[in-house]
Amino acid sequence: MYSPTYTANGASRLVYIVKGNGQVQIVGINGKRVLDTNIKAGQMFLVPKFFAVAVVAGSEGMELVSTLTSTWPFVEELATKNSVWNALSPIVSQVSLNVTPDFEELFKSNITKNSIIILSTN
Repeated sequence: MYSPTYTANGASRLVYIVKGNGQVQIVGINGKRVLDTNIKAGQMFLVPKFFAVAVVAGSEGMELVSTLTSTWPFVEELATKNSVWNALSPIVSQVSLNVTPDFEELFKSNITKNSIIILSTN
């Protein structure tokens, strides 16, 4: 799984699955999940402007091609050291997430250092 991403400059993304299979989840700007489905080779999906997307490879792995509708694509990751969460002060994170200071600290300490997230097989 790659870190969930979003386009920060208002570009839409068209994604085509070349090989393999997996799952895709797209979340809107209001935090509501708008797509949660399995995908396979030959399928395509659109990620609207400012929506976040997470793609998890299935048992066959996955190869995909992504095209953005911008000459200056600006893709941000949500779960890496470059995440917007790291730029926020602890109090802003706490209020945004409506959590305790201890949970906010745990949340930020679990943000990964790279783009690939290895999921548990349990």
